[in-house]
Amino acid sequence: MLVGLGVGLISSLAVFLVTEKLDLPAEALKWISLPYGLGAIIGGIATFALATKITPRRLLQTGLLVNGMGIILAGLSTKLWITMTAQFIIALLQPAIFVGNNALVMQHTDQNFIGRVMGIRTPLMTGAMLLMMSAAGVLKNTLSLILVYLLAGLCFFAGLLITVPKGSR
Repeated sequence: MLVGLGVGLISSLAVFLVTEKLDLPAEALKWISLPYGLGAIIGGIATFALATKITPRRLLQTGLLVNGMGIILAGLSTKLWITMTAQFIIALLQPAIFVGNNALVMQHTDQNFIGRVMGIRTPLMTGAMLLMMSAAGVLKNTLSLILVYLLAGLCFFAGLLITVPKGSR
């Protein structure tokens, strides 16, 4: 759900990164979308290749950490190349979040309940995303673009904290 909150906060604000932070025309949105798409493809392949070598918890934690940092970097950036790099890194590690999460559910859920757990997780994430997408514009105007990106990154960090075993906190 925290990932959904974070993604929802920023998913409709990318054009403002381009127009307000980078001071480019809205048509330049393609320049931050291109590395994101490339990162998603490479990240999917890399996650598939590494999934048997890295524990699901580590995949999930790495994905959450890197995505949180990448989102904050994108929100703070005033240079196109930094924003493009942040977008690439975010997309590169996004598959690790989903693969790690799914693997953990499979490992820690009784086989009879896997469908129910997966079935509730999707609406929680989607609902959280939609809720934050609805509020993103108001939050951007009330707070600031940078603060909304910071809040989104913090959602990922909060998700990371949940994955840390209780004895380690």
